[in-house]
Amino acid sequence: MHKVTWIKPSAKLLPTKGRLLSTRATTILNALDIPTKDGEVIAGVYDGTWGGTGEPLVSRCPSTGEVLAKVSSATPHELKTAIEKTREAYKTFRHMPAPRRGEIVRQIREALAAKRDTLGALVSLEMGKIYTEGTGEVQEFVDIVSGHVTNKKLALNRV
Repeated sequence: MHKVTWIKPSAKLLPTKGRLLSTRATTILNALDIPTKDGEVIAGVYDGTWGGTGEPLVSRCPSTGEVLAKVSSATPHELKTAIEKTREAYKTFRHMPAPRRGEIVRQIREALAAKRDTLGALVSLEMGKIYTEGTGEVQEFVDIVSGHVTNKKLALNRV
């Protein structure tokens, strides 16, 4: 049996040519329509609009230690506001006719499937996985959403 030793990435592995964010991550984030400027904090709190003024969270590639992104977190007040707005959205969504809700979920599925490869690349970068595992995880989520849409259609056809 082999002993596995985890090594914390050395600071020497981090980019040293004045670049604060990983070029790979910047390319992927831009492909997902998440604009990045080197060193800028990406808005990470959504309450109808993107924001967040809490402490930035730093995402690092576990295999190289390079900084992938800095994402803002929510302050306690921003978190409370986001939760309140989510509850209001839920009330609206639950009173929507089932076929309309199903259509919205189907559109979410289509949007995820359209960006599967790019999202998979991001998952592989953030989690230290090989690319096929990253895309596989995204595909699994797409399949779960597809199953939800299919089950909703089956439920609606029962009399």
